[in-house]
Amino acid sequence: MENLVEAINVSKSYGKVRAVDSVSVSFQKNNIYALMGPNGAGKSTFIKLLTGITKATQGEVKIFGKSPSHLSTQEYAQLGYVPQELGMYENLSVRDNLAFFADLLRIKNREARIDSVIELLKLEEHVKRKVGNLSGGTKKKVSLAITLLNEPKILFLDEPTVGIEPELRKNIWDYLKSYVKEDRLVIITTHQFDESNYADKILLMKEGKLIKNISKSEISVPIEEFFYEAIE
Repeated sequence: MENLVEAINVSKSYGKVRAVDSVSVSFQKNNIYALMGPNGAGKSTFIKLLTGITKATQGEVKIFGKSPSHLSTQEYAQLGYVPQELGMYENLSVRDNLAFFADLLRIKNREARIDSVIELLKLEEHVKRKVGNLSGGTKKKVSLAITLLNEPKILFLDEPTVGIEPELRKNIWDYLKSYVKEDRLVIITTHQFDESNYADKILLMKEGKLIKNISKSEISVPIEEFFYEAIE
């Protein structure tokens, strides 16, 4: 099966602190990978390394078989990233933010795609509001909506459902489950045990190391029990 993303002996150090420690793992299309671990395990740093936003101290990351720095403009446009620190235009309305990024991405059928992500993320009542006046959870929805505009082949999602109501979280996960069936890949960090049940693969990190890489179907106990047994 085709590897869309690969980490080869990747480490990242900040001074004497090794945030990610010699991690090797490949990510295949048609799968959702849930990256889990206690606070400070290195999850957010690792996902930034995978995107190419953060440069590894040692090791190599490949996307579509090449270094992120060597991706073409067209290939880079096939990457979607929702970080914990959201980047949007706070003085613009929700719809104006979506329109701006749709133009930037040269989205075909722009208005239809904007309407589609607004409906998916239940943003109808917020479309005219400035992003700066929204709650943290609603800002997360807008960030995810922007990322989904061009339906990228690879999605990197760092705690994308924090602050989002449970019913909508389920809708998002149902959407992602169908999304990856189109030869796409989703890599997501989460602290929500119930959400990890939607994943195909579970990656568990502790103190910067990858300590578990397992198919969800191979876990015979509740995910919470598996998690705490693994990190002890």
